Amino acid sequence: MALYTEPFTAVLDHVYPKIQYTAYHDKENTLLMWLKQHCNEPFQAAGEYFRIPVQYGHTDDSTTISTGYETISTTALTDQDNFRLGCSGFMLPIIGSNWECDVLAGGGQNRVFDYWLAKTKARAKAAQRILSLKLWGQSNGTSGSVCGMNYHVDQSDTTYQGQTRSASNTWGEYPQEDTSTTTITWPAIENLYMSCDAMTDLMITSKTVYGFLWALRQPQERYNPDGGGKEFGAVGAPVIHFNHIPIVWDNSLSQTITDVTYPARQLYMLSSGANGDKYWHYFTHNSWDLGAEKVMERTKDQEVKVGRIKWAGQLMCSNAQYQGRFDAITA
Repeated sequence: MALYTEPFTAVLDHVYPKIQYTAYHDKENTLLMWLKQHCNEPFQAAGEYFRIPVQYGHTDDSTTISTGYETISTTALTDQDNFRLGCSGFMLPIIGSNWECDVLAGGGQNRVFDYWLAKTKARAKAAQRILSLKLWGQSNGTSGSVCGMNYHVDQSDTTYQGQTRSASNTWGEYPQEDTSTTTITWPAIENLYMSCDAMTDLMITSKTVYGFLWALRQPQERYNPDGGGKEFGAVGAPVIHFNHIPIVWDNSLSQTITDVTYPARQLYMLSSGANGDKYWHYFTHNSWDLGAEKVMERTKDQEVKVGRIKWAGQLMCSNAQYQGRFDAITA
């Protein structure tokens, strides 16, 4: 503290990295934690758009060879395309009054430091919540928005970035979805799990559904540590295991942002990838990944100091067919 004449700078340099770490290690926002640890792809510059190959079709149009004189089919087959999305981002201001900072705090370094620390912590928590809700959202990534989980894993949306989803497109971007099971049971989870061709890494749901699943477990099963998801236990997040797959809850699945309420009665089955093939791509800018910076010492017309917290990136999925979701769970 003694080396700094500006407490706000001290907060950003020494305290904020810890706050930034906390944003990705929070038991209330487990999707953020999982994406950061298993699917993160940092970048310096996004360019015009992010681009990943997406498999959406499959054909059996092969040529049977029996004599060696058959004419080989050269029909052009469309079995993949490029999934292209622009970069999304947002900024959250940190604004402090010079009146409260300089006058009411009396200029004492420790008191001013505490003032800015409280301001920064509050905005950092808000930025974490905003990012989590955006990642769970229903946006399709157009107009610079985040392409949310509810868009990627939604069977009812038959148009997926220009590709047609259909039940017959069995190798396509058609996520496994159960919209009929209102009463959640372990056999129902087992059936949907078996329908997902790839290995499921994580099952994630709301507090409400997590409570239903907790009640289904026997007392000796509830605290069974056998399975994955140790990173969730490390931050105190409750974990139930199903076939060694961790089931956790995310607080953002029962929140509201910009007039959109995310349903609290869903359960997601997510697969990060298999055999070196990554399915989820969580792009984050190196310096805009919930980074904080000082913007202005004093504004021209107001007695305030201004900083900001910012994030830039995108969420993309190359194989939605390996993901699953339950809808409308009631008990």
